[in-house]
Amino acid sequence: MGTRTVGAATVQYLPSDQVRDTLGRQLAWVRDTSGILVITDAGIPDGALVPPDLLTKAGLTPVREQGVREARARWGATRADATDEGPQGLTHHRTLMAVLVDQPTVIALTQGLPVLAFTELTVTGSGIVLSDGTPVVPGTYALRDGKVVHIDAPEEREWDMSLDEDILYDDQTPDDVIRSILDDTAAHVAGVLMRRARATQDTAAKQEVKDRMQEVWKLKSDLGLSRQQMVEHILRLRDELRA
Repeated sequence: MGTRTVGAATVQYLPSDQVRDTLGRQLAWVRDTSGILVITDAGIPDGALVPPDLLTKAGLTPVREQGVREARARWGATRADATDEGPQGLTHHRTLMAVLVDQPTVIALTQGLPVLAFTELTVTGSGIVLSDGTPVVPGTYALRDGKVVHIDAPEEREWDMSLDEDILYDDQTPDDVIRSILDDTAAHVAGVLMRRARATQDTAAKQEVKDRMQEVWKLKSDLGLSRQQMVEHILRLRDELRA
């Protein structure tokens, strides 16, 4: 078994069949040392068992968990799940011991940066970067291929807040106009929150701003809102901007 060091973590290499046959022991090693156990096929790295906190620090979570016996019995399928579905949590007596990840995720995790995992990355007309439809907080991220990308907040734009509230309460105003006003308001507030998150150094405060930003953005896709609810959200968001 080869051994090297990446940052503060000890990295060991072991063939896939040996990891399977001694899975309980290997999970205990990852738990006790916070090391990374790279799984090899024909000597080529092809995934790893990593400490759960390494995943947490990168902003990722296991998509599912399974016990060591189940994982060992369906080892090939479990490894395929890590590739097709995402990180697989491996447990012993319901305690999470380690997480099985595919090789691209290993590369990203060892960058020491948050991992930006996505199927589709888009940029809105207002300059907000979306990862599978969710706004990305400004910062530097590792991609699953090991590359690094920097996401910035959208530039501040002039925005007219002089909307006459009579428009919102006028029964003659079409619902789709109210919807458009809500969408524009939510996008503007999300941009303000992104810039606020960029300027915030405190981790807890940054997370609070991030959570609020995502709440605001979800209003754009909540098509079940009644007309009255849309109006209330518009007024509340405008009050938030004035605060």
